[in-house]
Amino acid sequence: MESKAKKFNWKKWSLLTLGWQLLAYYYIFQNYIFGINTNTAFDWQRSISYRTVNNLYWVAFTPLMFFIARKYKLDSDKLVKNIPIILGFGVLIALFQSFISLATSIFFTWVSGPMKMSYLERLSLSLYGILGLAFEGLIIYSVFMAVLYGLDYYKKNKEQQYNLSQLEVRLAQAEVQAMKMQLHPHFLFNTLHAISTLMHRDPNAADKMITQLSNLLRISLDNIGVQEVTLRDELNFLEQYIEIQKMRFQDSLEIKMDIAPETFNIMVPNLILQPIVENAFKHGVEENSEEKRITITSRLKDNMLFLTVEDNGPGTKEISGETSETGLGLKNTRERLRQLYGSNSELIVENSVPKGLIVKLNIPVK
Repeated sequence: MESKAKKFNWKKWSLLTLGWQLLAYYYIFQNYIFGINTNTAFDWQRSISYRTVNNLYWVAFTPLMFFIARKYKLDSDKLVKNIPIILGFGVLIALFQSFISLATSIFFTWVSGPMKMSYLERLSLSLYGILGLAFEGLIIYSVFMAVLYGLDYYKKNKEQQYNLSQLEVRLAQAEVQAMKMQLHPHFLFNTLHAISTLMHRDPNAADKMITQLSNLLRISLDNIGVQEVTLRDELNFLEQYIEIQKMRFQDSLEIKMDIAPETFNIMVPNLILQPIVENAFKHGVEENSEEKRITITSRLKDNMLFLTVEDNGPGTKEISGETSETGLGLKNTRERLRQLYGSNSELIVENSVPKGLIVKLNIPVK
C-alpha cells in the first residue's frame, strides 16, 4: 500500500512540474514573438534557462497554494473574511517570487555575459524585475487558485448531486415501505376484520375506520416525491395510521402526544415517524399483554428538534446506542437522516425504565 501511495504522489508531482514547465515554454515563445515584432535579439539559451528555473520555484510554492485553498474556503458564510487573506498570501508569494526571479535573471545575465544597456535601460529592467514580475506572479497565483477553487466547487457539486440521488432513493424506499405497511396483508387483514366485526355491531365505527384507511392512502400518495414536510403534516399522516390502530385495540391502547407548539412548523423528513411508530405497535404494543401505551413527544432546544417515540413493551436486548438497529428496520431512517443533515442528526435507540423502548430523533432546524 505504501509503495502505491509513493507512486501516486510521484505521478501527481510529475504532472504538476510538467504543467508549470509548459507555462514556462509559453512565456519563452511569447518573448520570442515579441523579439521578432520589435527587431530585438533573442537569447534562446538565457531565456530557456531562466524560465525553466523560474517555474521550478512555482512547483515549490504549489503545496503552499494547495494548503491555502484547503484552509480558506470560498463558502458563502466565509467569503468576505477569507478573500482578503487569500489575496494577502498572493501578494506575499508574488513579491517573494519576484525577488528570487530577479536574482535568477541577474545570475543568467552574468553567466551569458554582460548586456549592452544604458543606465535607463538597467533602471527599467530593475523596475520590471520588482514590479513587473510581482504583478505577473500575482496573476499566475490568482489563476492557479481560481483553478483549485473551481475544481473544489466541481467536486462539491458532484457530491451534492450524489447525495441528492441518494436522498431520492431513500425517499422512494420510505414511500415503498409505507405503501407496503398500508397494503401489508397482515395489516389489511386485521383492519378489514375489524371493519367486518364493527359493521354488525357499530356501523358508524366501521364507516369511520374505512374513512381513516382511505385518508391514510390518499395522504401518502399526495406526498410522493416530497423530501421534507412540516411536523404538523407528518403528525397529520401519523394520526390517520394511529386512529386505525386505536380502533383495533379499542380501550386497551393509550396514545399520548406531547408536541411543543413551536415545533409544528419545523421541517422534518417525509414519512420519518410512521415506520418508528409502526415498530412500536409491532414490537411493543402487540407483544404487551398489559396496558398498551405509546408516547410521542417533540421539543425545540438550541436550534435542534428532539422527537421521541416511546412504548411500554418488553424492549430489546440488542442495544448499543446510536449504532443499534435492534431488528426494528431503522437502518433506512438513520441513513436518510445522515443524507439530509450529515453528522448533525442522530437516531438513538434505548431501553426505557422500568421497561419499554424509546427511539430518539435529533434533527437540526434549518
